[in-house]
Amino acid sequence: MIISIEGADGTGKSSICRMLCAKMEEAGLDCLALREPGSTALGDRIRQILLNFDRQTCLSVGAEFFLFCAARAQLIEEVVARQIKKRDVLVFDRYIDSTIVYQGMVMGLGYERVLNVMHTFFGEFFPDLTIVLDSSIEKVIERIEMGDRIEKRGKIFLEKVLEGFRSLASMFPERVVLVDSNRPLEEVMEDVWKIVSARL
Repeated sequence: MIISIEGADGTGKSSICRMLCAKMEEAGLDCLALREPGSTALGDRIRQILLNFDRQTCLSVGAEFFLFCAARAQLIEEVVARQIKKRDVLVFDRYIDSTIVYQGMVMGLGYERVLNVMHTFFGEFFPDLTIVLDSSIEKVIERIEMGDRIEKRGKIFLEKVLEGFRSLASMFPERVVLVDSNRPLEEVMEDVWKIVSARL
């Protein structure tokens, strides 16, 4: 089973991923936590390019999209395709839906075009369940440190990202579930575990 934890920066994705894997291990499940981009040597190098690209040099939306795809292709071949046969659950801190929202919906490449690429190259490894941590823009801005290039895109950008994930939940209700992350992490985790345990 593949579970992805999604949402804008500052919604608590990384913390919930760690808590979810710990909860699964307590329940006797073999869980592997992965992050995108990353979790391979190539993916980690691409992550550094994406997050720390020189602000004076414009990284095109297309270049950004294909960098994310390159990191994902490596991760799937090197890790996911092998581990999904051995583990009970793979838990992603960001995955395919982030590309659909960020590059497809928000940055102008087009939802259908990006979705088609995702299905063509990664369709066999789409998440079985995507949990979107939904938050108010005020809470997101309060939580994030405006440190990397992506986070520095500003309030309007973040609002569009939040709306993009909400629209995904409306389009794919059987797979994508919204969870209110304005609350303390422990309360958010309770809801996440109820959703996940019902699908296991």
